[in-house]
Parts: sequence; structure tokens; C-alpha cells
Amino acid sequence: MKYLLPVCMLLASCATTPAPNDKEAMPPYPMSPDKAGDFLEGYYNAKDSVNFGVFFEHWNSAQQPRTDFASETEKAAYEVFAQVFQPDKHIALGAWEPGADGINTGQPYVVLPVEMPVEVAGKPDTLRSFRPALAKSSGKPLYQEAGYDSVLMRFLRGPGSAEAAGSTYERTDWLRKWIPLIMKRGGEWYILSQPIINRISFDQSLQKATVSFRMGYQFGEAVVVKKGEKWELETSQVTAVE
Repeated sequence: MKYLLPVCMLLASCATTPAPNDKEAMPPYPMSPDKAGDFLEGYYNAKDSVNFGVFFEHWNSAQQPRTDFASETEKAAYEVFAQVFQPDKHIALGAWEPGADGINTGQPYVVLPVEMPVEVAGKPDTLRSFRPALAKSSGKPLYQEAGYDSVLMRFLRGPGSAEAAGSTYERTDWLRKWIPLIMKRGGEWYILSQPIINRISFDQSLQKATVSFRMGYQFGEAVVVKKGEKWELETSQVTAVE
């Protein structure tokens, strides 16, 4: 009997110790960029994809799509954005340079802007706290947040050592498990997911919209028209190459 208590205590201790890749209690969104960066760096070094993914789970669950609109223009902009931003169907937007079809490979999350420039009959405006709902096949939305953007950039750059600099592509591939990601010409990355919609321009009646966007190293322009209660893509073409 004198050995029973220590053995039981040992078993209890083992039972409460997380096994590698078991989910841990990451603090809820938003964390400070430094704190979030430390978590991601630790999980990456341990190749712990389960807990690395918790970061994105928290980010996604903390910010819900908006369903209340302040104006008909805002409602129309949300609908047009959702019609054009379909990463799994981006080939419909134009004939892209070789390799563009690899921008999205079915990642579970996409990073979206939180501000959207719009125009109505040439009059400019900017929609704030822009949180559109997406088709399920597009991915779970992560609404861009400056602090979290910096966390992802910090992770991609690594600690700054020569050894870390050599692992840039490894870090990029690791992060691509969760979000679509391509590198800019000359370095750095596009954190926003493609197609990156830069502006939505409406006619006076809010029945037609011209959407300016980027896809990889090319720029495009799509025309979307309202038919009944739904918006449909009418035309889209490449307009310039970076």
C-alpha cells in the first residue's frame, strides 16, 4: 500500500500533461503581436501544426461577418465583393500568367481587407469595418487586423539569423497550410488573399459595378451586373502586368 499513492500521483500527473500536438489553451484573440509571435514561433519550431492552427481558429471566431448595412451602397459592395472574391474560381476572372492557378490550393482560411474603397457615379468613399460573408468554398474569413498582420510577417521573416533567412521558403510553405500566400517581386509577401480587390465602382443606380483587382503579378478589371436580386459576373480581363 505504501507504493500506491506515489504511483497514483504519477499517473495523474501524466494524464494532465499535454502530449505533443494536443490542443493547448492559447489566450483568446486579440493577443499582443509579441505574445502571438512567440506562440507561433514555438509551435513552428516544434512542428506543432495543431496548436499553430489554433491561432487561426481564434482569429476567425472572434470576428463575424457583418449582416447589418448602413446603406444600399454598403449592401451592394458586400454582395459584389463576395461575387468576385472566389479564390477557388479565380480562373473565371481572366487568363493569368503561368503559375497563377497555384495561388489558392484549398487552404482553410483567407485574409480579407477591413476597408474597401468604393465609388458611386464617380463619388469616392471608403467602407470601414468591412467584414463580408463568403461562399463556404472560398475559405473561412480572417478580417485583416494590423497587429495580426505584423505577427504573420514577423513569422515569415524569422528571428533574423542567417540560418533563419535560409528557411524563408520553408516558413512560407508551412504558413500555406492555413492561408494562400505568394511572394512579392523583390521579397516580402502578400498577406491579403488573392484576388485582392482594390476598388468597387458603381453606377448611379447601383445596378452595375466595375471591380479593380490584383491577381498575382497582374491587374484586372471585372464588370458585375445585378440581375433580379443577384449579382453576376459579366466580363473580366487582365489590364496590366507588374
